[in-house]
Amino acid sequence: MRLVNSFFIAAFMLADLGCEGVKDVDGIITMTTSANNIGFGLKGSGTATIDWSDGSEKETVKIVFSYDGEVPPRISHHYSDTTIRTITITGTNITGVVCSGNRLTELDVSKNTALTYLDCWNNLLTKLDVSKNTALDLLWCGQNQLTALDVSQNSVLTRLACSYNQFTTLALNDLFVTMHSNKIIVLDDEVGELTLLRWLYITGNPGSAGCNPNIAKEKGWEIFGCY
Repeated sequence: MRLVNSFFIAAFMLADLGCEGVKDVDGIITMTTSANNIGFGLKGSGTATIDWSDGSEKETVKIVFSYDGEVPPRISHHYSDTTIRTITITGTNITGVVCSGNRLTELDVSKNTALTYLDCWNNLLTKLDVSKNTALDLLWCGQNQLTALDVSQNSVLTRLACSYNQFTTLALNDLFVTMHSNKIIVLDDEVGELTLLRWLYITGNPGSAGCNPNIAKEKGWEIFGCY
């Protein structure tokens, strides 16, 4: 009987650890680069801990509140060589990331479900998974090497810029199919109810000339960059 009780106690302890592990996971962002200098901004509140992956001490930074269109303060780091490194950012209240121009080859935001704002413009990304970021409102992912994008889980997205990637005509049409048609309404003290416009930028993709923008337009999206 004592052995059985010990087994159940151990099982409950493991279950508790598993739950805590899940809680700890939410709020982690990783980015891989070989650049000498890297810098990014964080939106949200509280603090974030950064592991620069070069043997230096982890850095804890305060996240300064910034409005939607306001660029947050840049957190920078210098490396002495061009070794490939994966930087880990941990923070439970990170709602926005601006990491453009860092020669990122990988970006994992799947463990930060609180994101509403992601700007990863001008990197070297060949894929981007935003399926877990269901609160995402703005996604700037232009000037990368993306060939496909699925936003079917991003039901509150209102602004998407994927210009200057490698989307073919078929890939753009597939993207349009995944875009939502939800009517998003916000309350304004002076205007009352206000329906948000939905904007999509596809300029500079190989398939921009031959795609069918009506697929997205019929869902209420305004398309920029079709020819």
